[in-house]
Amino acid sequence: MNRQMHRMGRLLLVTMLAASCGGEAPDVEVANYWDGPAADGERAYLEVVWDTLWILGGETDTLLYSPAFIRRIEDGPLVFDRGAHRLVLLEADGRVAWTFGREGEGPKELSRDVVDVTQAPDGTITVYDRGNGRLVHIRRDGGATEVALSPSIPRGTALVAPGGDTLAMVALNGTAPLEVLSRGGELLGAMDFPWVGFGSLPAVARSGSSAQAGSRWIFFPHYGNAWFAYEGLRPLGYVGRLVEHRSFPATVTVEQGGQRITTLSDARCSACSASIEGDSIFVLHGGDGEDWQAVIDVYAWEDGAYQHSLRLPRRVDSMTRHDGTYYVLFDDPHPRIMALRARRVSER
Repeated sequence: MNRQMHRMGRLLLVTMLAASCGGEAPDVEVANYWDGPAADGERAYLEVVWDTLWILGGETDTLLYSPAFIRRIEDGPLVFDRGAHRLVLLEADGRVAWTFGREGEGPKELSRDVVDVTQAPDGTITVYDRGNGRLVHIRRDGGATEVALSPSIPRGTALVAPGGDTLAMVALNGTAPLEVLSRGGELLGAMDFPWVGFGSLPAVARSGSSAQAGSRWIFFPHYGNAWFAYEGLRPLGYVGRLVEHRSFPATVTVEQGGQRITTLSDARCSACSASIEGDSIFVLHGGDGEDWQAVIDVYAWEDGAYQHSLRLPRRVDSMTRHDGTYYVLFDDPHPRIMALRARRVSER
């Protein structure tokens, strides 16, 4: 982006932010968050002991085949298992509340490429099934309500329900990085993130995930050093920074099957998954060191300030937090889900 285009993009963004905030726009810093400075403060570990509440999965357990991610919804931890093409909602005690999906393209079927899951204020769970190019709406009891098939659904990397009957998708091929959709998938509007340069990144570099609690949500790119926090569709006045991050991996273009494919030279994440609860954001740290995917860093929701870190008892692939319990996915060597609670040493 040249300097004139950069200024025009910044002006457009500030105007959009002012309109969405209903007043003066926050101070938006035009910066490079591919490899920006870390959050203030050095990593500080709380001294805790971990209580294992339960573990599911293993060699003889057929509950999980190849789980891709775990998300927090208001009803509990929700797992997408790409191997079984299904969602699994768990109770706090580890019992299965319901399952939804099987392989296929029918009303109650899912592809392997389910990217994200979110829950609206009325309790409806929406699944972004990118492989089938659609949104699937599910009742709180696990019953399908409708399937939204719309040519306007962009190819995206994350989905949230910011409020009302709207959805917001982080788009990879849309008119802007953040597209606002109806539940039927129709495009209602588009907006930028509070980092103007994000929209100019190659699609592979914009890969990321969401975390949501009520109307609060964040989008965190898996690579680089930034996250964006929103209340509904109103961006908060900061861009979050990780206390430790990896340098943004270089993009590499290769020939495959007669096509040119752009990929990343090293796809180890900086922020691998995250969760919001209360006034805190919990991020599973990636990075390069010996603690990769074995540390949860905690940040303040209000301003993104780093608070402290928790060292997990083992390396995990995905994490969420619900009612004070951490739910983690890992292979050992077979897929497992573990529920953990942390106690300060002084509380023993």
